[in-house]
Amino acid sequence: MNSTHSKIILAISLILMFNSTYSQHNGKELVSVNLSIVGKGKPIICSDSLASYFVVINVLNTQDTTVRFWNLNCTGLIDNFFIKGDSVFFGSCFSGCDREVPEEIMLPPKKMVQLNATITSYKKDFSIQRIKIGFKYFTTFHDAYNYGIENNKKNKIRIVWSNEVELKDNLYSYEVK
Repeated sequence: MNSTHSKIILAISLILMFNSTYSQHNGKELVSVNLSIVGKGKPIICSDSLASYFVVINVLNTQDTTVRFWNLNCTGLIDNFFIKGDSVFFGSCFSGCDREVPEEIMLPPKKMVQLNATITSYKKDFSIQRIKIGFKYFTTFHDAYNYGIENNKKNKIRIVWSNEVELKDNLYSYEVK
């Protein structure tokens, strides 16, 4: 009986050690999200007359192992993000996709994926001065594909918040980091 207990304890210890060694979490966020405003204007491919802010979003893998997440192929990573604010949205004029399917992104350790996008206001001018974005970290195919359909899934999705930025034209500025 003593031998059985020892084997069970050894098995549990090995499982816990394996889980912590190969876990994507390791006690900190899987990724960090950085938002930058690079300019303001009207995208040439858009037919509407709404002014937009041009933004760059960097998603950095902060882990020592590869992290995996899902997004929808037609909209790039835009469906993985949302803006905290009631009058702004990610603008999109892209219409060249005939079938939206989830795809897996494997991000190696300490590497990042960069997204160029526009943020537009429903109103004539922007009523908010500062924004931050939330990155919806979809861990499965079904999470990404059914996110807008299954409301109960929304509570289970991990959200990683970006830095907060002021909405201003940063096209001809620089920052030493």
